[in-house]
Amino acid sequence: NPAIRKLLEKDQNYLDRIQTQMATAREFMILIRIREEEKTDIFPYLSRIEKTLKEKGFHVRRADKEDIRRILAVYFEQNVTTEHFEDSDGEEHIDGIYYKLPYKPGDILYVRETWQYLRELDGNEQTIEGSEKYYYAATDTLPFGAYVDSRGVTHDYIPWRPSIHMPKEAARIWIKVTNVRVERLQDITEEQAKAEGIRVETNNSGIMHRLNFRELWNFTVKKSDLDLYGWDANPWVWVIEFERCEKPQEVE
Repeated sequence: NPAIRKLLEKDQNYLDRIQTQMATAREFMILIRIREEEKTDIFPYLSRIEKTLKEKGFHVRRADKEDIRRILAVYFEQNVTTEHFEDSDGEEHIDGIYYKLPYKPGDILYVRETWQYLRELDGNEQTIEGSEKYYYAATDTLPFGAYVDSRGVTHDYIPWRPSIHMPKEAARIWIKVTNVRVERLQDITEEQAKAEGIRVETNNSGIMHRLNFRELWNFTVKKSDLDLYGWDANPWVWVIEFERCEKPQEVE
């Protein structure tokens, strides 16, 4: 039927025109993988690519953080054929795909404590062989009122050594990582705050541990950084779950 054929041709021309208009109005993201390039060469290299594209008649701009988040949100959360896109910034997907995991399930870690390592001396102030022992401030009382250091100097009291300097062989608490994930800081529950070691005298409100955890968190953040990392900023944090385990044989 000539009339139907003519209508189909008009319809086809219309669709072709619409597709052309849509294609020319689209934005395209170009991802460039840079390998074995010096840091000082990266930006000049990108500038050359940008110049080449502009010479071909394209409008070019470098993606910022918001552009990348928007792409990640669509890629991970939504199908491009849907009619509605959720307001997602893609940050909930930082579970090791774009950020290096601090630990992974199965990792064996040790707990550092405030400590000291002492040897007993005989009447001639000579070290008694086999008397070496680690002491821990959490559970032990130092048995000596004075000590002689490695230079032979006598001190009136024995100071504890900070946990950051405790060697692995002195560790008595070992843990195995069972789960690693990310969540917002304020997602912590009352039970999780207890597990963090928060202690309170009363808990009539049912949220005292969580409130005290908030105060402790803010205390550990510099005042200048509270807007970014304080409790009210509700930043993304790593949540690392673990269980007690035995000391690895290779450390024995």
